[in-house]
This record gives sequence, structure tokens and C-alpha cells, in this order.
Amino acid sequence: MTHKEEAKLCHTIAVLISLLADYTDDLIPNSPISLQFKEKALELMPLSDAMLEAAYNVKEVSSSTYINDLSNKIDTIIRHNFTRII
Repeated sequence: MTHKEEAKLCHTIAVLISLLADYTDDLIPNSPISLQFKEKALELMPLSDAMLEAAYNVKEVSSSTYINDLSNKIDTIIRHNFTRII
């Protein structure tokens, strides 16, 4: 994996972690799988927070709204293409 590919992967993971952190508290489990998912997501939160903090320590990320902008774009795409899955 090249340095650029690795950096892009880290950015993708940071955005996904950001979305997970934003929405996990809002999730109201209504099935065994969603309850298990929420429990596992909450277990991951300390590690996820550390990973996201590391991403924000990168000057180019911390001095912009980059991760938030990408999260908002994903949120918009989901709202426009919503189909109930659970």
C-alpha cells in the first residue's frame, strides 16, 4: 500500500468513526442485532475517540472542517436514498 493509499484509508476510517460516534447514542435498539451492535460500538468508543483525536492532530485536518464536511455529505446521501433495512 502506498503512503497516499494509506492516508486515504485513514481519512475514510476517521469519517466512519465520526459518524459512528455521532449516531451510536441516538440508536434505540429494537432488535437483538441492533442491541448487540450498540453494545459493541460503545465498547469501541474509547479506541475510536483516540483514533479520531489522532486524525484531528494532523494540521490539514484540524485547520479545516474536512471530516465534518465528509460526514455531512454521507449523511445527505443516506437521507436522499433511504430504504429501511432494520
